[in-house]
Amino acid sequence: EVSQGVTMAGGWISFGSILLRFALTVTAALAVVAGTGMHALCAGLAALGTPRVFTAQLLFLWRYTFVLGGEGARMATAREARGGRGSPTLAVYGSLAGHLLLRAFERAERIHRAMLARGFDGEIRSFRALRWTARDSAFAIGWIGFFVVARAVHLPQLLGRLLTGMSP
Repeated sequence: EVSQGVTMAGGWISFGSILLRFALTVTAALAVVAGTGMHALCAGLAALGTPRVFTAQLLFLWRYTFVLGGEGARMATAREARGGRGSPTLAVYGSLAGHLLLRAFERAERIHRAMLARGFDGEIRSFRALRWTARDSAFAIGWIGFFVVARAVHLPQLLGRLLTGMSP
C-alpha cells in the first residue's frame, strides 16, 4: 500500500510556526497577568531592577486600556441613542476614532492633574512588601527542571513521533 502525502510549501509551515508561537506567547503573557495581577507583576519587575519609568508606564497602559474601552463603549451607546443603527461606514469609523482619541487625551489630562494634586511623584507605591517564599523556590526549580529536560530531549520530534505513531 502506497500512502500519498500532502505537499506543502515551506513558507506556509514557517507562517504556521510563527502564528503558533505568537499565540502561545500572548496566552502565556495573559496567564501571567491573570495569575499574579498587574500590580504584583509590576512590583516584581521593580524588585528585579526594571527601571521605574517602565513599570509606571506599564501600569498606566494597563489602567488606561480600560479607560479607553469605557470611553469607546460610551461613544457607541451615544451613537445608538442618536439613531445610528446598522454597521457604520469607514468615514464614520474614522470620525469615531478621532473623537475617541480627543476624549481620551482630555481625560488623560484631567487624570494627570488629579494625580499631581494628590502628590504623585512618579513612584508607584505598594502596600505590601514582596518576600521570597518556599512556593517561589519550588516554582523556579520546577521550571528550571523543565528547561533542562527540554534542552536534553528534542521535544518537538518526540511529540511528532507520538502523534504520528512512528517509531524512532
